[in-house]
Amino acid sequence: MEAAKGAGQDDVQQQFQARQCHLRMLSLLCYGNGPLDALAPTAMLRLMVLAQHAACFIDHPVARGQLANLLVRCKGLMAGRSGIAGAVGAVHTQPVSCRCSQALCAC
Repeated sequence: MEAAKGAGQDDVQQQFQARQCHLRMLSLLCYGNGPLDALAPTAMLRLMVLAQHAACFIDHPVARGQLANLLVRCKGLMAGRSGIAGAVGAVHTQPVSCRCSQALCAC
């Protein structure tokens, strides 16, 4: 009984992670049109890193396949936007400030 309950919780967690990853990728794709403001490259990099990291831990084959296609589009967007390369240096030199001050969060 405990094993079935644990398996159900794992499945719910996988669905939640897949949904969260999907929404982060959709958020990133919203930066595809129009000019970028000063904070946009940093936000885009953060979304890309979080989405890429979450995609690594999704085991469900259908969700993984759907997210893989979306991830390719996100990588294409990142490669095609000017201004992202300059933000990479800024991310490495400036710490990201968190609103909640927790070590591992998704603020």
